[in-house]
Amino acid sequence: MEFSDLFWLFLIYIPLLLVWGFAISDIFRRDDISGWARALWVVAVILLPLIGTLVYLIVRPVGATKQERAAMD
Repeated sequence: MEFSDLFWLFLIYIPLLLVWGFAISDIFRRDDISGWARALWVVAVILLPLIGTLVYLIVRPVGATKQERAAMD
């Protein structure tokens, strides 16, 4: 593997995979959205990985999970 391949791997692809994985796991941890909304978010994040994930993270409300609400109290 060349240096440029490793550079793109560590600088671009791995952080994108981590953010994508966070969004998918966060969708399933939320208890404030219904099953259909959850399914639509998962489809959007999987089919449009960059745009779907960015939109999800921007639109996501603060305190969407039990752990966040407990930390805010």
